Amino acid sequence: MSTRGERLTYCIANVTAALTALYTLFGVAGRYDGLSRIIWCRALPVAVLACALEGCGAAPSFSLVGAYFPVWLASAVVGGLAALIARLVFVATGLSTELPFQLFVCAAIGTLVGILLWLLWVGG
Repeated sequence: MSTRGERLTYCIANVTAALTALYTLFGVAGRYDGLSRIIWCRALPVAVLACALEGCGAAPSFSLVGAYFPVWLASAVVGGLAALIARLVFVATGLSTELPFQLFVCAAIGTLVGILLWLLWVGG
């Protein structure tokens, strides 16, 4: 569990990042007019709500050849490979000529496999 100081640091970092992103997004960086104040007034509540987006202390990872490798990245790679394999199976069986929206179907299969692997691996 993170300490109070770590949580405060995460909160300050999230607020700063959110304010910077929102301020830059609207293209008013460097201006000092009424529009700039309006955007700051709208962006500040969003940035304060960013305190709820505190990060966890450490991401689930495993050791791979002596280096820690994040589980989410492994799940994404396996999901991408599953989508590729699904596409190859559809082409080999001739189902690709009958199946509409092949990109979405293969992406959905890859996403499903990646999420299932994540849930099985992390256990939550």
